[in-house]
Amino acid sequence: MLDRIAAAFEHQDYRTAAQLIRQMEQEQPQDPWVLFYRGRLQEVAGQLESAEKTYQQVLKTTTQVRLTNLSRQGIQRVQKIEQEQIKRAIDQAHSNPTSQQPACLVLEPLTPEAKLQAAPRFGRLMHLDPYTARLHLPSRNWRFYRTGTLGELQVYTQTLAEIGVPAFCVALSQIETIPLFRGQSLSLEGNGNPAQVICQNGEDQPGTLTFAWEEVQLWVEGNLPIFESVVDRALWGMGTVRKEKTQDYAHVVDLHLPERGCIVRLCDRTYDFSHLPPAPSADRLSPGQESSKLPQTHHQKWQQILGFLHQYLPQVETLTAFTSFAETVLDQDIFLEQVKPHLDLFRREESPWDNAFHLYSTLAFIRQFRHD
Repeated sequence: MLDRIAAAFEHQDYRTAAQLIRQMEQEQPQDPWVLFYRGRLQEVAGQLESAEKTYQQVLKTTTQVRLTNLSRQGIQRVQKIEQEQIKRAIDQAHSNPTSQQPACLVLEPLTPEAKLQAAPRFGRLMHLDPYTARLHLPSRNWRFYRTGTLGELQVYTQTLAEIGVPAFCVALSQIETIPLFRGQSLSLEGNGNPAQVICQNGEDQPGTLTFAWEEVQLWVEGNLPIFESVVDRALWGMGTVRKEKTQDYAHVVDLHLPERGCIVRLCDRTYDFSHLPPAPSADRLSPGQESSKLPQTHHQKWQQILGFLHQYLPQVETLTAFTSFAETVLDQDIFLEQVKPHLDLFRREESPWDNAFHLYSTLAFIRQFRHD
């Protein structure tokens, strides 16, 4: 029977091979050769993932040298076919001029069980060993994974979805299509009244934007480190050295208005507190704020503004994982330099943290509200 099955595969008579395999499965269901030829049939049918799993199962069920060698060869063929398919898909995507523009690929979090299952194929796709692949797959927050052309990353995104790894890619040009208004002060009258923000647009032109609170569908915030040059003692106390250290943080809040297709950005370092509204009632205070004290310090005034925002936007989804995202993107200097930060924190030197926050916020906008 095995000779007849082998001959059928040699002559590419897969219909006969399938019939003989079914017959052998009934007569000798425990024979590992039956499982091997079932994998061969899946391979020629293009069911590559199933074929690889079948070959792996053969390796676990037999110690026959010839059969294990044939199964390993089958696994190598399947992996080579997958790599060739990806290469052809990328080459085809590059035939479209729009797919040549720079883009980025972001991995979304997986459960521990999903990571364990997806890691081997993810590692093979990205040329990593399984252990390193598991480390690269995020568990809680987004991971900025790689840059490349839009066509190439779209192929990877589709392939990742097929192996159970959620991801998305965004073209660099799409990031700048989202209008951003830098708010200097915000009217907070409430009681159904619309919000009015004095702001500047992307070209630093002043103006006023009025919107209903219901239009805000997402709140994105982040703490951006403020670096200062400080004098520190050198090693063993021999002299002093000048170092850049984090002395403070700037707090930035982006309000996303998807119906208008824009973002309103507020920052504690650039906010105008000259027209601070009355303090909210005690049941509307933000955590840690005391109703008996009027805001005096810069921090207290900013906390009052946040208290009002929380009062008017109690149900809005909030994204606060900027720091963990930034740690995965700060080494992408060339890509970040092309992302305009739309922030002016009066730094002595430009910082990639500002570019990273704008990238994080706009990626969230595109991911949640744009499906084109």
